[in-house]
Amino acid sequence: YSLTLDGSLHNGRLAWSTQYSANSEYKDRLLLTRAIEGLALKSSYPLGTTMQIEVTSAFSQEFRVVDNGEALSAESRYGAALRWSPTEQYSLGFKLHSRDHSDQQRWQTSGSGSLRWLPHPDLQFTLDYGDQLIEGSAGWMLHTRLDISG
Repeated sequence: YSLTLDGSLHNGRLAWSTQYSANSEYKDRLLLTRAIEGLALKSSYPLGTTMQIEVTSAFSQEFRVVDNGEALSAESRYGAALRWSPTEQYSLGFKLHSRDHSDQQRWQTSGSGSLRWLPHPDLQFTLDYGDQLIEGSAGWMLHTRLDISG
């Protein structure tokens, strides 16, 4: 199950969203084998008419029952993003992510960026970059969206 709460302050300028989720897996409908519980927070605030800042945080806890007992792991994620849209046709965004996993005993930081161009309402091109995009290494990805329904 999951529960989501959204809201805003200052006439909608400061928007926030919170999501709580829980998932359980059972073997033969009786024996609990895995349980995941998570909480995610997200807020955004416009810095002007064309720029917006976004802050995210997430925490998840996973409980697994193994043959000889119980195993518990926890993961924390934090992120910040800056998005700039000088016109409706262009958008540029940067994100910085940080992750701490209790099993690995270290922080992992990565960055990503995105450039979007909408030359026509039915056509969109997006160029993405990420430090961890392709199997843990840096990479580029080009996306195209074409709406043929209109």
